[in-house]
Amino acid sequence: MRAIADKGAESVRLIDVAQVAGVSIGALQHHFGSREALLLAAYQLRAQETLQAVTALSDEKSDSWTSLAAIIDYAGSGEVRDAVLWIELCASAFRMPTLRPTVDEINATWNALISEVVERGLADGTFTSSLRPELLVEAIDAIIDGMLVAIASGRTGGEDAGPQMLEVIARLAGVSERVPT
Repeated sequence: MRAIADKGAESVRLIDVAQVAGVSIGALQHHFGSREALLLAAYQLRAQETLQAVTALSDEKSDSWTSLAAIIDYAGSGEVRDAVLWIELCASAFRMPTLRPTVDEINATWNALISEVVERGLADGTFTSSLRPELLVEAIDAIIDGMLVAIASGRTGGEDAGPQMLEVIARLAGVSERVPT
């Protein structure tokens, strides 16, 4: 993942990955078969790790706002490399159709997780947004993606990103009177 973040998916070579991983090019070719298969496996592994972490964070929180705040904090507090990797994956999927299902799966999983929290919050009265639930979920997802672009471009640091997203999303969700956690 470091080699992909440093070089970009289209530019990273097997030798770049081999050097970072401390293995031979032959070992990479034997295990993955091709550069494209290596990229796909790397992105899928990172996505799986991220989604598991976010799901666990959300599951361990007792109320819907705290669950949503945990998801947002996680998304906004990652390393610059994580933000770059997401942007790189999305851009690469446009040019490499084999990556498109991975992007679609990640988006579907994030949307399902956020939808579950939003629906729970609307049902229990924690969220009082006047937006349709689907639109609120899409807005939250867009804010997270936008903040990742800001992190990757250096416009904001990871330590500032989470609180900024929380404030905006709290207002959209109708919990602006609560102090974001």
